[in-house]
Amino acid sequence: MLVSVTPEGIITQWNTATERHTGIQASDAIDTGVWGALPFFKPYMDVLNTVVQTGKPVDLPRQKVSAFEERYLSISIAPLTYDQTSGAVILIDDVTEMAMKDAQLIQAQKMETVGNLAGGLAHDFNNVLGGIIGTISLMRYSDAHKSMNSEKFSSRIDLIERSANRAVDLVQQLLALSKKQELSLAPVDLNLSTKHVLKICQNTFDKSIVIEAEYFPEPAVIMADPAQVEQVLLNLCVNASHAMTIMRGGQEEPGGTLSLTIKRIHADHYFCSTHPEAKTGHYWVLNVRDTGVGMEARTIAKIFDPFFTTKEIGTGLGLAMVSNIIQQHDGFLDIYSEFGSGTSFNLFFPEQEGVTAGAEVVKTDEFLHLGSGTILVVEDDEIIRKTASTMLEECGYEVITATDGKAAVFVFEKRHHEIKGVLMDMAMPRMSGKEAYIRMKKIAPGIKVLLTSGFKQDQRVQDVFEMGVDGFIQKPYSMPDLIKKVREVFE
Repeated sequence: MLVSVTPEGIITQWNTATERHTGIQASDAIDTGVWGALPFFKPYMDVLNTVVQTGKPVDLPRQKVSAFEERYLSISIAPLTYDQTSGAVILIDDVTEMAMKDAQLIQAQKMETVGNLAGGLAHDFNNVLGGIIGTISLMRYSDAHKSMNSEKFSSRIDLIERSANRAVDLVQQLLALSKKQELSLAPVDLNLSTKHVLKICQNTFDKSIVIEAEYFPEPAVIMADPAQVEQVLLNLCVNASHAMTIMRGGQEEPGGTLSLTIKRIHADHYFCSTHPEAKTGHYWVLNVRDTGVGMEARTIAKIFDPFFTTKEIGTGLGLAMVSNIIQQHDGFLDIYSEFGSGTSFNLFFPEQEGVTAGAEVVKTDEFLHLGSGTILVVEDDEIIRKTASTMLEECGYEVITATDGKAAVFVFEKRHHEIKGVLMDMAMPRMSGKEAYIRMKKIAPGIKVLLTSGFKQDQRVQDVFEMGVDGFIQKPYSMPDLIKKVREVFE
């Protein structure tokens, strides 16, 4: 679609492609405001004004808009001066099909990566469960013989807790990796993203691989989708691990070194002349290198082609996905490899000035405050229901329980006058947490509800939040986490 406008946004030209997409004839569109003819363009009026005032064009790739229906549009706005008049020309490309294919490519590659990591994850989970089950059996045996003192008891409880927390981390990493999600830009510190990815690698890679990292001493902040950046790094690390293990010949011992380094460079005119994708300014460079089998020049020329693979088993989508994501973040990459010696990837991301990446939350032990009042715990899993009830009772609350949403509504209808708040699971049989909340609100509009789920705060939870739910806590939770959240929501 091609539309030209005056500095005030009045349409002067309206081509046939725009007529087809909008159903509005040029004769009806010309001399009207572009924000009226193209309602989805309204948020970009400030950008239009800036282009007219500065004379500098602006590109807005892959904007998700509700135009005619939900679409992805690439919008370019350039200044226009003609016959002593000024204004701007707006070029709109519908890239929905391309965006959908890219999303499918990324998701397919995510699932391949999950498959590649499955063996290591299963092995690590067995180690985690071994720590929990073994320690519990020790405690049972020691308790039966009255031979365990308080110091031993405390150390074994600590071991169980650390093992359980490790299991939680594994589950969260797997959920984050496999989840389908849209590009969502936010300030991201490459140091933290690299640490997250290396944590997965250390849990799942062959023990013959030595992992090294050199982080930047200050936050290395870029504007990016954190999940996609971590997917890129994880994919390169998985490829590197394969190059040092399964791709070696039968006569060669598996193993090697995987190294990740973060540094900052200034792209001057000389650098830009040797890297056509670069723009003058500062870049963060994340280097991923291995000491694996390496590649020949003719292989390097094809590695970013979809479905090209050097492995016996693989989709050949991994590096195509890596290249695509880097481009979406206004970055670029280069590769150096020698057959028999290893491979080095450099990922270049534009530096983001004036923003700070979100800090990681550090959990600390807190004094458990005593509370009072009656809380309705709604949970279909018996173990979680008993655990949550015991935690609350230990801190002074009285607890009523229900096994699903329907039972919860029945209990709430009879006893809502004495119930201080409701701790309720999101997904349950017979009636969901959402439906139960709607019915409880009709009975007592002022009721306070704390939702809980094994998944992160996704769109389903967000929908219930918009109805008025007061808080959310993700399972599994510790006693301090639960009591702190209960006090925030119910007190």
